[in-house]
Amino acid sequence: QAIMASGLGWSLMRNCWYADCIDVHPVHELTVPIRHALRTGEWLTAANGGQTGYVVREDSMRAAAAALLSGGRPFGAYEITGPQALSVVDVARDVEDVFGRTINVILLDREDFMRRLIADGVDPFIATMVADNELTARQGRVDLITDDVERLTGTKPRSLRQYLIDNKSKISAT
Repeated sequence: QAIMASGLGWSLMRNCWYADCIDVHPVHELTVPIRHALRTGEWLTAANGGQTGYVVREDSMRAAAAALLSGGRPFGAYEITGPQALSVVDVARDVEDVFGRTINVILLDREDFMRRLIADGVDPFIATMVADNELTARQGRVDLITDDVERLTGTKPRSLRQYLIDNKSKISAT
């Protein structure tokens, strides 16, 4: 609000969840769903059908660079998303296809999901944060899809499936 009231030109970039957040997280394996799913065959979620417009981080960076170089959209915002909104079941199917593993998606409510994280050693603060992220998806607050990446960069954003393919060896090594 202070930026908007300043009288200066401004542009904001609102990035959807990064695709790599589902395979890289330093806190605990259960907060890294792909690692846990590949090891155990289970993907725990409280998102229960909610969808997310995962964006590949490099696509977001290319869009930011393009916005800076072009002078941006004065007094406006860019919604930086991937090409499609996916549920956890959709993502698990992509993981199955790319990695050749069967993944059983286990749907939990927020409280049971949080209890499971804490019981498996996740700090309660982090468990709450992760559960709240799942709830955000469940409530449909991260399912927006735009063409802002393509409009800024001239190329379509990569899909989460393509991200998995491109990073298969790195993800498999963890």
